[in-house]
Amino acid sequence: MAKGIKFDNETIIRVIDKVSGELLLNCNHNNIELLIRTQKERENYDNKYGIVQMNKGRFVKIMENKISEMAKCLSSEAFKVAIRLLDFISIKDNCLVSSTDKKLMLKDIQKLIDISKPTANKYMKELEAKNVVAKMQCELGKCYFFNPFIARKTNDMILSVYNKFSDTKWNTDNPTTPTMIVWKDKRSKY
Repeated sequence: MAKGIKFDNETIIRVIDKVSGELLLNCNHNNIELLIRTQKERENYDNKYGIVQMNKGRFVKIMENKISEMAKCLSSEAFKVAIRLLDFISIKDNCLVSSTDKKLMLKDIQKLIDISKPTANKYMKELEAKNVVAKMQCELGKCYFFNPFIARKTNDMILSVYNKFSDTKWNTDNPTTPTMIVWKDKRSKY
């Protein structure tokens, strides 16, 4: 799926894999030198340049040094819960969701990572206190969102989620070269 996005009077082309959500191409339209239209052209290009196509799967982008920082500041059990939660980050807004895109509440998290409700509550509170996750209003009530300055599945972020985490120690973005494009999503209910 290719999308042209107008940004500062410049069109940025984005090609996104519909299955994995992987950003395959993100560039100014003037910089595109190669357009592969067919599988045969892809194979010819791969053979010419010695590229091996790997099986694409769902992915999570983990920001540099964030895993080791989390390991230092969280209890070992809360750290394990945080790592398990990476599987449930939504590509749309960093909300924690099931494989069917259902927003996860505490009881859902508890079942999915197979821990008791009091244990899930204890570790989610620790993750909230350390700004790894936050409860924010969504259409179902309060839902959990993973800090996009630690891990995310996209470079686009909804403004309310960005603002929730931007003043935390995890934000190491240089304001002149941010790592995210922030959108005010009018359709968003949070």
